[in-house]
Amino acid sequence: MSFHSCLLDIMMPRMNGIDLGERIRSRDSQIPIFYLSGEDLALVSAEVFGRGGANGYFPKTFNLRELTGRLQASLIYTNNYIL
Repeated sequence: MSFHSCLLDIMMPRMNGIDLGERIRSRDSQIPIFYLSGEDLALVSAEVFGRGGANGYFPKTFNLRELTGRLQASLIYTNNYIL
């Protein structure tokens, strides 16, 4: 199965989003990975952008237009998509 981008929540059952992002990043260094979380970015930034390989982060009170815009931009940039 292949994906064009990933949107992961940090707090997920069984495996947290950062662990999943690390697994995804080890298999595909180009796929855009974005994280959602209620956690303060200052507290999770090293894990998210380091081990988790994030391209971006959105707090749980995110702006839907900003989220979709950044996801679309990442698809165009990394996958040469035309939306």
